[in-house]
Amino acid sequence: MKLDPSIQIINNSHIYAKDAKKIIEPNIWNTYKKICVVRNSWDWQMSLYFYSKNLKSHHQHNIIKDMNIKEYLLWRRDNDLHQQQEFILDDNEECLIDNIFKFENLTMELIVYFKQNYNLNVIPFLPSKKINTSSRDSDYTKYYNEETKNILLEMHKPDIDRYGFTF
Repeated sequence: MKLDPSIQIINNSHIYAKDAKKIIEPNIWNTYKKICVVRNSWDWQMSLYFYSKNLKSHHQHNIIKDMNIKEYLLWRRDNDLHQQQEFILDDNEECLIDNIFKFENLTMELIVYFKQNYNLNVIPFLPSKKINTSSRDSDYTKYYNEETKNILLEMHKPDIDRYGFTF
């Protein structure tokens, strides 16, 4: 089976579901399952912070390379704030995605999803190690103090409320 070439765009970049819907044939959009992964907002921002700060080729590296965490969060809030829900909602705030998985439970959620929906055992196909990782301690809570924890809570309240994220 040959996939529509527009699918490659989605695999090579982050794209809003509403934009993907515009470029994917309606018969494909309406019949394929749309899935996405959301990440705890506190964890997501620490991952993005360290990834951008340490990867010299990242488009925001030069902007944030010398920032501490508080400076980064304030910069992100004031200059480039995005909610994860922007990627899955249309202009009327209707969800365009069929299944939303949480990054923190991704392996187990994928195993259960494919077993329940397709009677497939996907364990042999799951990666044995994470790729595209930032160099940081995996416990994001270590990087926040009460002030920065609350800055992020205010920044990402829509996502935190929608997905039930907790610190």
